[in-house]
Amino acid sequence: MVRSIRNHDLDSKVKGSIESLNHALESDEKLFISFVNPFSYQIISSDQNIINSVDVFYSDGILLTKLHNFFYKKKLERMSFDYSSIADNVLTYIQDKEMNLAIIGSKYEELEVFITTLEKRYPKLRVVYYRDGYFSESEYESIASKVEELDADYILLGLGSPKQEIFGSFLKNRLLTNVKIFTCGGFIYQTSVKDDYYYPLVKKFNLMWLQRFLLHDYVRKRLIKDYPKFILSYILGFIPRG
Repeated sequence: MVRSIRNHDLDSKVKGSIESLNHALESDEKLFISFVNPFSYQIISSDQNIINSVDVFYSDGILLTKLHNFFYKKKLERMSFDYSSIADNVLTYIQDKEMNLAIIGSKYEELEVFITTLEKRYPKLRVVYYRDGYFSESEYESIASKVEELDADYILLGLGSPKQEIFGSFLKNRLLTNVKIFTCGGFIYQTSVKDDYYYPLVKKFNLMWLQRFLLHDYVRKRLIKDYPKFILSYILGFIPRG
């Protein structure tokens, strides 16, 4: 039986404009920013602790964006942490403001390629700490201490949902400075494969989902199995109960 997964608290935190991103980057407050798509929505909507900890969600995917815009007056733009969307805005801002960046996620060999790629694209970017994303909860404190010791202003988490949201929530509560925490999903892996992962025509026509569908088996499984279920269970949340 399909049940509604719509979560009003989550929906109220979903933003979708460059103006909101710029406001977040320029804010003096500690912020935790994450992204939600049809797959992660099904996970995050059932975890109120994550919803409460994240300050802003961006709509990562054209399907969720269109569904949201159909049911809500306030319209969203699709915003993802990759080079088809806002990754360059964020990384350029960090470089230009000479702030410190910590990066956590992916496999170590992928992360090393990613760091090398970043150094070429952003030669003045100050990456003060990086490590792979394979660690347990028992290591949370030691990682937080290291990030704190190195005075990171921004933290990029590419751990997949819900681990990146859970760890990001821990960091937000643990760190005393006004750090900015961004999740980035598969950005580290994708960039380690190809600097600008999506082909120009794919970006032009918002077909990122199709490229990933063709390249990755797990994406095909999600689109075929999970996305139809998401559409139905999301829409059910807007149907008045009799």
